[in-house]
Amino acid sequence: SAQCPDLDKFASVSLEKSYFDRDVEKAFMAHSLSRFEAKTKPSLLVATNVGNMYTPSLYGGLISYLVSRSPAELAGQHVALFSYGSGLSSSFFSLRMASEASALTSVLSCLDDVKTRLESRRKMSPTDFVSTLSVREKAVHAAPYTP
Repeated sequence: SAQCPDLDKFASVSLEKSYFDRDVEKAFMAHSLSRFEAKTKPSLLVATNVGNMYTPSLYGGLISYLVSRSPAELAGQHVALFSYGSGLSSSFFSLRMASEASALTSVLSCLDDVKTRLESRRKMSPTDFVSTLSVREKAVHAAPYTP
């Protein structure tokens, strides 16, 4: 195709063979990189730092996207959200951002500390983490509790 001349050499590869063809994968990944960087990567801040949260992952992605853009950049945008479960269900919906940047300012101000909070986390060893969880588990139903 005139739009994707670098992908023409894969036109004869059958669909079934394309699933496991590393050259096809590499070519399409390279071809779509700029779109990924512009449309998907901004939604990965929370997931990259926290990991898979399962159900809240969709909203972590939305928050990541919102904090990656200014109100002016978000104004009037359509944002697609897609979530799939481990069963036979999935959800797809879209949001339309307010057309005036000023209407988004109050919502975005609630997210001002997301990046700071992620950056302020401290690393700990798995042993220390398990120990901390153990203390919390013992304290859950203990009232009154003094640390």
